[in-house]
Amino acid sequence: ISAIISLWDQGIYPQNIKIAEILIHILVESGIAVIIAFCISFGIERRAREHHNKMVEKQIALIKDNYFEATFNHSFDSEFLVAANKVFSIPLFRKGYELTIVLSFVNDNNSSIYCLVPDSVIQVDIVSTFKMQNLSNRDEDYDWKFFIETSDIEIYQSSLISLKINNKALSEDEILSVDNNAKDSDIFKNYLKRISIPARGEVSFEITTRNFKYARDNLFWRTLSPSDGLRLTVTYPNQLYMAGDSVGIVSKNNNGWTNYGNGPKTSVLNINESLMPHNGVYIWWYPCHKNKSIENPQDSPNIASSK
Repeated sequence: ISAIISLWDQGIYPQNIKIAEILIHILVESGIAVIIAFCISFGIERRAREHHNKMVEKQIALIKDNYFEATFNHSFDSEFLVAANKVFSIPLFRKGYELTIVLSFVNDNNSSIYCLVPDSVIQVDIVSTFKMQNLSNRDEDYDWKFFIETSDIEIYQSSLISLKINNKALSEDEILSVDNNAKDSDIFKNYLKRISIPARGEVSFEITTRNFKYARDNLFWRTLSPSDGLRLTVTYPNQLYMAGDSVGIVSKNNNGWTNYGNGPKTSVLNINESLMPHNGVYIWWYPCHKNKSIENPQDSPNIASSK
């Protein structure tokens, strides 16, 4: 229609119009329409792309500056940000942590009378096993740090029984080197060994230690690395009560204690949530009264997760 009107404007009327002229004018008009549409489309698309790029750049800058505020759309305290950034900057993650604690009287033959004496000596054997996983695409060094609390009882000394890496026991010379790598304090004997973990790989660890405490005493365990949970098993004589609490764990997402046996007894706690650095478990025990043992394991106080 536009082509025919254009021909009329030029004084060419329908009876004088040839098909070829109509087609030429149609092509001309169509070409002009395509060019106009392309220019409009290009301009709109360019402005939309520029706006999108600015929004993306703004979001990237916000994420670099404060990931959590950009993700959750509200601000956080500086203390939280410091702790969170420290955790997320660590490319290593601990998983499958199992902690086994065995309490036993030093002299089993006299255990029946020891329950009357709070300062009787208890041997504390601890076995820790876990795997450290490298989440990055490059090899990472893991500083395996741990410590043993020195014994308050002069005639009994705490000791490191064994170390295993990938189920291979370290020699006495290797253990001595681990001991010399860290400086001891007044109350802790410190150990350090650097292990290289391949990209996307994992290494298993096992530590066995022995310490000595009293029949009325306590023990505090904490993790120094993020962990996917904890399985804690405590075995203790029938002459002792045992109780405890989790430390620093926000929710109560665990299965609680499961108790077995009646001399010695075994209590198991499964924590089915991630542990952050310095989260842990605090347990304590004390002797029963008048040689009376705990006949029902369920009578032993349970550990509840703290807020």
